[in-house]
Amino acid sequence: MNIPPADGVRVMPEELRRFAREVFEKVGVPEEHAVLLANTLVESDQRGVLSHGTQQLVRYTRQFRDGELNPNPRVRVTQEAPATAVVDGDGGLGHFAAYRALEVALPKAKEVGTAAVVTVNHGHIGAAGTYTRLALPEGCAALCVSGVDVRSHRPIGPPRHLMQVGAGGPISFAIPTSAEPPLVLDMGCYFSPPVRMREREARLRVMREHLDDVFAVAPDAVFKMMGLSAVTMALGGILAGVSLLEDPDHDRVYPGANQGTFLAVFDVARFMPLDTFLAEMDEFVRKARTLEPLPGCAEAELPGGPEWRRERDWASEGIPIGGRHREMLEEVAQECGVKLPLP
Repeated sequence: MNIPPADGVRVMPEELRRFAREVFEKVGVPEEHAVLLANTLVESDQRGVLSHGTQQLVRYTRQFRDGELNPNPRVRVTQEAPATAVVDGDGGLGHFAAYRALEVALPKAKEVGTAAVVTVNHGHIGAAGTYTRLALPEGCAALCVSGVDVRSHRPIGPPRHLMQVGAGGPISFAIPTSAEPPLVLDMGCYFSPPVRMREREARLRVMREHLDDVFAVAPDAVFKMMGLSAVTMALGGILAGVSLLEDPDHDRVYPGANQGTFLAVFDVARFMPLDTFLAEMDEFVRKARTLEPLPGCAEAELPGGPEWRRERDWASEGIPIGGRHREMLEEVAQECGVKLPLP
């Protein structure tokens, strides 16, 4: 769970976008792609989804620099039908392919009612909600899941642990509203430990202990999360062409291109009048806000509500940068020779 830091410094979104763009350009990403990546990462930061924002800069820049991913992919549609398509990411970051998938799916959904597109041959896609939310202004709902070749992915638990089956893949649903914040579920299918650790062995140990604690009091929650993780792999991985039959050590041109995505878009107006649906959703969100909040929460909010408010407020207040986040930005700034916009 992403929890904004209680202390730290604030940086304006436009300054962070400039920094991220310059960092990507330093490792060979063309300007157009660098702008897209910078906008996407800072948008995640501004919504408080800090784990999938500029904290990813260190990982992404090293993947480009080390030849793990293609900094200038030629993303293309390789297969197409009236309601479906397949997009090849050409070994780049998954953001490029996922954006293209949404661009392809939206007009198809408006034409025939629903559409589904898979992407393959790319790296991490960032926050899955980035792409589902793009359907909202068009009066559409959307689903996005992503899968990864678990044999080449860092495990989220001890080797061969069942919770590793889908590598904790992401899942997002976005449902449009009118006056209220849209309903946006955007999550990874795993249990996060209550502490953050940099050292891998310590992190895995704490994650296993945390999972054991959750299983002791709510075993059904663990089984449900494991099931969701398996589904993200089946649809966002296997259906998208991430093969488990191939030799895991087979030569990929870009070794980091081990992920896929499944994205589906639904035109609300094909099921009921759009205005009626939006009015009903607004009432649903309002009624939910009158209920008792979950423990530790100040307000009763459906998924997407807190992120919507942060995005609005932090546009003028700035994005909070905590200690660990700052260290990661300083690290990438030094590696790439780019000035960091922090005091």
